[in-house]
Amino acid sequence: MKKINNILAAFFAIVMLGVSIAVIVRGTQVPIHWGLSSEPDSYGSCWSVVTLVIIEIFTFIGLVYLQRHPRLYNIPWKLKDKKRGAEIVSEIVGWLNATVALNMAYLAVCVYVGKFFFVGLIIIWAIFFTILFFKNKELKKS
Repeated sequence: MKKINNILAAFFAIVMLGVSIAVIVRGTQVPIHWGLSSEPDSYGSCWSVVTLVIIEIFTFIGLVYLQRHPRLYNIPWKLKDKKRGAEIVSEIVGWLNATVALNMAYLAVCVYVGKFFFVGLIIIWAIFFTILFFKNKELKKS
């Protein structure tokens, strides 16, 4: 299961990188902030999308590191089976990594299109919290 999480995260990171390159090649000003109406209310240089890429790279590396070193987790309750608990938490971190990468790719697409859709973010994070809910129940059983 760890592999699919990392593959998804890497795929979404590559999509974000591709869209970011397309934004830079286009060379126009891009929206960097959207209001509640989903309309851009602040613009920046096309190079401001590089910030998204840098954040995604550090987040991806950090979460992969955490996923591979479960001894660093701080689980707030005692586990009956520590090995299984570490596997479950590692899966949760993997899904978080994939979700963050999808979120960053989504933001890059929004920058490219020039429109932001809150519904997309709600769906992305609803999927993650659904996975988290079931993995948390599984973790408490172990």
